[in-house]
Amino acid sequence: MHLLHYLVPFRNDIRGFRRRLNPLGDAGYAVAEFAVVLPVLIFMTAIGMWSINVCVSQLELQSTVATISRTAARGDSVINLIDKAQENHIAVVVSSYDSVVSVNATKQVNFPLPALHDTVNLTASMTSSIESGNFGQ
Repeated sequence: MHLLHYLVPFRNDIRGFRRRLNPLGDAGYAVAEFAVVLPVLIFMTAIGMWSINVCVSQLELQSTVATISRTAARGDSVINLIDKAQENHIAVVVSSYDSVVSVNATKQVNFPLPALHDTVNLTASMTSSIESGNFGQ
């Protein structure tokens, strides 16, 4: 009776049902699933790397704005810093009013897929008080 159990699958036996549907077993399923999943994994990896690139660009933009703002608040020349920022495709606007220096900057980051012509605009701004020794300059 025990041997007969393995030779004749029961109606409710899932393994017997799968064997009748696919007598070759699971041959080829792993390759087909991998072929479907691989492009998705590549796409998700590319989007993840692009997201990290956007985060790093935002940190660089904030650092640039902070440096320019502090330098302008001390009364030093910021022309070299602005030129360096423009080489990195960062648009910088420096304005001064009352006893405050304000710096605003923007940078565009392109989306990695050529079919999508979208860009992400990163912005950063910082306001610094002009140091007391440089107030009248």
